[in-house]
Amino acid sequence: MKKNLLGIMVIALAVGFSAFNSAQSKTKFTEYTFFRNSGSATSVDPADYIYRPSGGCNANQNSNCSARWNQSTAPATNDHPAFDATFVTGSLASGNYNGN
Repeated sequence: MKKNLLGIMVIALAVGFSAFNSAQSKTKFTEYTFFRNSGSATSVDPADYIYRPSGGCNANQNSNCSARWNQSTAPATNDHPAFDATFVTGSLASGNYNGN
């Protein structure tokens, strides 16, 4: 009887632990390019950047034009980087946002 009870307890614990492992959240982050449409020429403040799927930059070496952020949700046109977004180091591109 004790062996059967011990076996049932082991099985119950194994099932219980596997349930916790499969329930973990696996949030996927994707990189999106945002364009600076306000703020200073050297700004990396997310509030100064908007998402434009077909945006572009005209050549200019003195201004930050675009930067990339990783975030868990797809932005809509004209959205700023999301609250959970993280700046991608080395992603700044210089130029002037061409308004597309």
